[in-house]
Amino acid sequence: MSAHKKTSQRDELEALKAKFRDLLEGETDRGLALAGHAYLDDAINEFLRAYLLDVPEIIDKLMQPNGPLGSFGTRCDFAYTLGLVGSDMYFDLNQIRKIRNEFAHRYRPLGFSSSPVSDRCKNLKTPDLDDPKKKMESRDRFIMSVSLLASHFLSQMKKTSHREPGRDYRVQIDDFPGSFLVGEKQPQTAETEKMNPLTKKLQGVFYGVAISEDWPDERKLHQHHHFTRPPSYLVKLALMVHFGQRLPRGEEKSDWAIPLDFGGINWLVSDWKRYAWDIYGPEPENALAEKLQKKLESAAVIVGKQVAEEAKDYRDSDEISLDNNFPQLMILYEFFRNEVEETLDRLLHQPPAIEKPVPTETDLDNKVNLREFTAKLNTWFADHNALERKLHANTLAAILFFFSATEAILDAAFAVGDRQGLTFAEYRSLKWADRIKRWFNAGQGESAEVYQELIEIRREYRNTAAHSSPMFFFSPPIPGFGLVPVDYEELDLPRAVPWALREPDEAKRVFDTFDATLRHFQSHDLLKFALKYADSGIGIHISKKLSEDLKSHMTSLEAFEEELMRRCELQDRYDNMDI
Repeated sequence: MSAHKKTSQRDELEALKAKFRDLLEGETDRGLALAGHAYLDDAINEFLRAYLLDVPEIIDKLMQPNGPLGSFGTRCDFAYTLGLVGSDMYFDLNQIRKIRNEFAHRYRPLGFSSSPVSDRCKNLKTPDLDDPKKKMESRDRFIMSVSLLASHFLSQMKKTSHREPGRDYRVQIDDFPGSFLVGEKQPQTAETEKMNPLTKKLQGVFYGVAISEDWPDERKLHQHHHFTRPPSYLVKLALMVHFGQRLPRGEEKSDWAIPLDFGGINWLVSDWKRYAWDIYGPEPENALAEKLQKKLESAAVIVGKQVAEEAKDYRDSDEISLDNNFPQLMILYEFFRNEVEETLDRLLHQPPAIEKPVPTETDLDNKVNLREFTAKLNTWFADHNALERKLHANTLAAILFFFSATEAILDAAFAVGDRQGLTFAEYRSLKWADRIKRWFNAGQGESAEVYQELIEIRREYRNTAAHSSPMFFFSPPIPGFGLVPVDYEELDLPRAVPWALREPDEAKRVFDTFDATLRHFQSHDLLKFALKYADSGIGIHISKKLSEDLKSHMTSLEAFEEELMRRCELQDRYDNMDI
């Protein structure tokens, strides 16, 4: 290659790198992480499309979000296994993916100077990043890595060409089986024997329904129905129990699909995203489609009742996992808190602050001026009152969501902490104050003050709003005396949400207490792990076997967070039906 051509290619690469740097440098830290990842994802996507066989309809299917190469991580894995990137580049691609996930899965403020983002940037292996003359900050290291990698993929894309088709069959295979094999018969075990009483009910429901040996021509099928109740997984379970075998995987967003013979018609019943399900068949056969629908629904309801019955045993033995909605609750909490802070700014100091009008001597002496002043004063009172009501409502909403979020933290603490011989049902039957007291040093120091403040805020604001006005119980009339409260201390409970939340100082006290609570969580030996667990959004395992597996990664907070991020990525891939 001539020196001129090498120089031209080098200049082109530098121009691409400069273009990416210009695009990224104006972004916020969060915007930079997301945009940089998106640019790089597009670049590797285009590079793979240029390298692979030129079959756009198949490539599109592979690259779509729910396809085998639909995520950034799987594309990086694929490029590495094909030998298209080296080990250092592959390492940096994964670091950039993890940095993106840090920003995407965190609702709290986060920057490139924050750990673990800064640590990941420090580990990037892009050439020239460790040049002592350049002294790059974490943000600059990220921009440089993304720019170099993206420009590399785009420049290589211009040099590569599509793969050639492979060799085709040379012989005719005459003995290929024509029947459709749904799945292997599962051996009878104690568990399947336990389900046998159920099969008798399902045999009646599924009378006249059989597995078809032929897969129908999907081009000639008409979608008759799309259902979400009962959900797809119960229909799948009913079919598996009745036919005694696994169901084949469907296409694209379908977890399963099965061809059925019913009424002399070949039907296709198919899942959609493990939640909904569809019935496909010939277009005129609406009446038969409805009959098949009712059979499938009835079977799913029967199985659902059996599952609910057996689930009691799992609950009693703590062999369960909990849905974790902590991130969603904290997003709502932050939203209402921001509303409170904006209202406080208007009430207190930042323009447009509402200033109370003060009368002058002229206003008091002149009736016309006095009327004008009175009108201004009335307007001020109305505007000020509206802001106070807004402050009260938004502070109360933030309180409700904060205390709801603490439930997930306390559940996570139970999952990975010392259960002290309690079952989850026993733990949850404790009052909230007693559950959180287990993790607070409530007898001394700052944590004791925070605990008392939390209890007061919960009693005065959260409980009254969540449970309406408290009900007071009185004993039977005492002769010669009258009615006496069963518990005189309950008379101190507020009967309606106090209007103190209209006061800026009280709203500040509430949020100062919440901030102190989160700081305590972050510094506590166990609660810092529980907070990370809840913040991940993945299911909270009460099952001892599953929780012990997770606890094995609690050697350090960094190792624990790394494992949580790995599980988050797997959950994302599962939700997107990549796996």
